[in-house]
Amino acid sequence: MSYDRKEKEALHNFSTAFLINFIFGILSTLLVASTITSWIFYGIMSNPTVSFSLYLILSALVSIIGTIIYIYYLYRGFDLMEEIVSGISHGKIGAILMIFSVAIYPFIYPFFTFHTYLGPPEMSWIALVLSVIVILGVLGLIGIILVVISLYRIGENYDSTIIKIGAVLLIFLGFIGSILLYIGFRDLETKSWIKKAIILPPPPPA
Repeated sequence: MSYDRKEKEALHNFSTAFLINFIFGILSTLLVASTITSWIFYGIMSNPTVSFSLYLILSALVSIIGTIIYIYYLYRGFDLMEEIVSGISHGKIGAILMIFSVAIYPFIYPFFTFHTYLGPPEMSWIALVLSVIVILGVLGLIGIILVVISLYRIGENYDSTIIKIGAVLLIFLGFIGSILLYIGFRDLETKSWIKKAIILPPPPPA
């Protein structure tokens, strides 16, 4: 694969990754909003526990699917871009560590619903689950930080302020950060195609 083609494919993978993160972020927000609206205006009259459990499962599935697809394209982007921009190889490690944030969901769900079916859990069980959640959360956070550092360096390499700002916001305001990063990488992707399409005039006759 040529250098130019790798660059364009890397930029395309990044823009796709953050578009997916943005879309699934909207879906998750809509799930939360619809559940709260239903609770306030209609009430969950039949079985609040079952309804809440179904919401947790649906929300977790949406988040897991979106995060896995997002991480795949993010990893592909770093894999291709590391030959173009130096010092971003740890971005791939960060993308892999972010998978641990997905692994939290199987522990969060039983933590909230365990007492409904089997009675109040023991403190030792609660401590164990919380410990696992904290460890997975820390690993996921380290992954995000490594990804942000790599994205910021890419922004510096391409002199893209919007990518640098988006990378920083990805930690604190992921939704807004994803929008800015999508716009930034999409802009670079478009410019690379325009640059490719420029045809130089033939040299003057000798």
